[in-house]
Amino acid sequence: MTLFIVIAVLMAALSLVFLLPPLLRARSDRADVDRARANLGVLKDQLAELEADHARGVVADAQYAEIKAELERRVLDDVGKGDVTPATPATRARWPAFVLAALMPLAAAGLYVKYGDPAAFDRQLQTAAAPQDDAHNLTPEQLDGMVASLRKRLEKDPDNAQGWFTLARSLYQMRNFDEAAKAYERLVALVPDDADLLADYADATAMAQGRKFEGKPRELIAKALALDPRQWKALAMAGTDAQCVRTIDAFCALLGGFAGNVALTLGARGGVYIGGGIVPRL
Repeated sequence: MTLFIVIAVLMAALSLVFLLPPLLRARSDRADVDRARANLGVLKDQLAELEADHARGVVADAQYAEIKAELERRVLDDVGKGDVTPATPATRARWPAFVLAALMPLAAAGLYVKYGDPAAFDRQLQTAAAPQDDAHNLTPEQLDGMVASLRKRLEKDPDNAQGWFTLARSLYQMRNFDEAAKAYERLVALVPDDADLLADYADATAMAQGRKFEGKPRELIAKALALDPRQWKALAMAGTDAQCVRTIDAFCALLGGFAGNVALTLGARGGVYIGGGIVPRL
């Protein structure tokens, strides 16, 4: 976690390096243009056009002299004004830079707390979650050690809902249904109105009772369906959803037919063992 914080601080500082200099740098007042120089250019063009018209005979000598004198007078006026009012540099207010420097790190930290995953820095939670993701790469001794570590963590922080969820799922995957049901009980006490958790709690409790849904599992299923009438697991366990029932029946028929075909093809007179994690939960 310390390394992450250091990297985050460095990235924030780097972004400020690019954002602050333009705000802090003093700039010339671009609004104050050298009007005398601009006007001199315009008057020079007008004088060139006048001389060209005079050379072609479009402008008479008297008119040429009058217009030329007027242009020369305007040139002198503009040059005099330019000498009186030189351009002065203007400074830019620097408070937006200081506000940005203070708010950007605070905003980044707030957004991470709200939308990030601070629990990712908890090695115990991450380690305990491994049985769900990479259980096939871990030995039973390693799984037991991770669960024991998480139990100690929860003894110090009993209100950690994420920890109880991880422990319950881990124990269920290890087929320790009694302890999984107890973990779900603690979790549901912390998060009482979550239909998914109630359905998982009912599932673990039923498995702990030998796949029997009488009593507590039925109560939990009813509560889950009251919160979410379309909660798929609760509907499947309740057996009230016709589509769920048909799906299970079709699956069992296909699985049985496939197992029978394997027995006939291989001549397995002693029977066929059906493995996997789905069949024990039917």
